[in-house]
Amino acid sequence: HMALNFPTPTPSVVYKVNGTSLAPYGALTLQARGGSTEAVTAMDRDAQARRLFILSHVGNQAVLIIALLYAVISVTPAVADTAGGTELLLAGEGFPKSDGVACAFSDGSLTPATVLSSTLLRCSTPNVTHTSDGCAGEALEVAMAGLLTQNRVTLRRAPTPSVLRVQPDRGYHARSQWVA
Repeated sequence: HMALNFPTPTPSVVYKVNGTSLAPYGALTLQARGGSTEAVTAMDRDAQARRLFILSHVGNQAVLIIALLYAVISVTPAVADTAGGTELLLAGEGFPKSDGVACAFSDGSLTPATVLSSTLLRCSTPNVTHTSDGCAGEALEVAMAGLLTQNRVTLRRAPTPSVLRVQPDRGYHARSQWVA
């Protein structure tokens, strides 16, 4: 991780940097509060807890920021049944092999997750009473040790599809025929 401090009024930015290529692949922009901005003073990493501790200051006040070192990048499938039970695979980074990892859904419900590797989690969706609004979907995050990711990877919820009618209602078994 690398922090860049800018002249006021721009807050500091902490970058995730690839250790081999030194290319940045993620960023956390600190906040502006009132007329002051957060500026990084020091950083320390706890690899066991998968957290980055950022000591910053706003004006004359010290502020400790805890950033998570694990993240959700994508979810498969992108659409889940509202009845629940859809198995999801969450691709990401930095997932530790530990108990107490859960998938956190936008309605506040949590389902236990299985850590398959440092880049893959598996969990199932809970039953919900609503579908997703539009095509945007709802945020799906990972909860661990009381903290949630804030990657806003989306999952759409849709009801179980059902066949209401088949047209034509009869056909031939010896030749192909279109069914609508």
